[in-house]
Amino acid sequence: MEPIEHIDLIEQRAEAVNLSLAAVCKRAGVRRHTISRWRSGDVSPTLKVLQRDLGKLSRAMDEIEREVFLSLQPKFSERISANP
Repeated sequence: MEPIEHIDLIEQRAEAVNLSLAAVCKRAGVRRHTISRWRSGDVSPTLKVLQRDLGKLSRAMDEIEREVFLSLQPKFSERISANP
């Protein structure tokens, strides 16, 4: 998969939970401007930088999705109370 495809996938995942790629970048500590420059072809990152930043974005998105999933789950105590 090409780097831009990875970025597109992360952006799709973000949109699925009503977030922007900019919000994921902020959480990951990756400058949004950097991603824009990769997409436009203005900058070709080294493999090391690419792996580092895509890894940060992926991990941040994983954390966000986990938080969203957990927020949608009924609390354990509520489930116990509802099923005596």
